[in-house]
Amino acid sequence: LDAGETNAAKRILASCRRELRSCLWELRSNAIDAENLADAVRETIAPHLGDRKAVIDIDIPSSVLSEELRHAALRIIREATVNAIRHGRATTVAISGELSGKRLSLTIVDNGRGFNPSTVHGSATGHFGLLGMRERAKAFNGSVNIVSTPGSGTEVAVVLENRTEHNFGEESTDRDKSNT
Repeated sequence: LDAGETNAAKRILASCRRELRSCLWELRSNAIDAENLADAVRETIAPHLGDRKAVIDIDIPSSVLSEELRHAALRIIREATVNAIRHGRATTVAISGELSGKRLSLTIVDNGRGFNPSTVHGSATGHFGLLGMRERAKAFNGSVNIVSTPGSGTEVAVVLENRTEHNFGEESTDRDKSNT
């Protein structure tokens, strides 16, 4: 504001308000406790769909994923879905996922109007969605890859690593053996 960038400040404030509303919804949501990831996804994106269609193809029990991973996956899926609807004007979003070993792979494909990923507005203009998705993925040794061109929809491919609890007793024993 001191620099006279009131329009940028207003956009950043609006983005912060949206994120705060989203966080408050999550505090009240039971989606993370659903028995399987597909039901959790349905509950997470339902408030954003309106009259749009979502096709969900995920057959992963929630119990095999850490709570932190489920939370990150749901936040990423929600952000990709909201972007598809709000910015891409998509009428259909298809979400698929599979677990292979410790790798959770998710794909969110929409029939929206697409965009050029290299010209996306960033945090400097109050747009934090794609940055947030990438940061969440990075926290799980993962990645977010976006493929889109104007007029042809968007595909968001996400890979996350399912971290398991460590047995610190065995880990310290192994470390002690290597030091002797």
